[in-house]
Amino acid sequence: MFAVVATIFVKAGMAEEFVEAFEARRQRVLATEPAVLQYDLYHDLARPLEFVVIERFTSRQGHEHHLAISRDHHRLMACFAAPPATQLLDSVPGCC
Repeated sequence: MFAVVATIFVKAGMAEEFVEAFEARRQRVLATEPAVLQYDLYHDLARPLEFVVIERFTSRQGHEHHLAISRDHHRLMACFAAPPATQLLDSVPGCC
């Protein structure tokens, strides 16, 4: 299994637009990409412009395929105050 954790800082006044864009993308990703096991958005309660995306894939190749076919990310990126801080995580055998 392969996972991505991305911390995203959104521009002031853009949080609602970001959430709407993410939900539309989430629905499409989960419906059309079988290698995607999880694609969820979390909001930091202490920081209203900070979000965390947790993505899980069946494999690293599934993640690479997800990136290769991304076509609706521009609406999300327009909301970013800075590039996301991203962690790429490979599962530990026997622990997932």
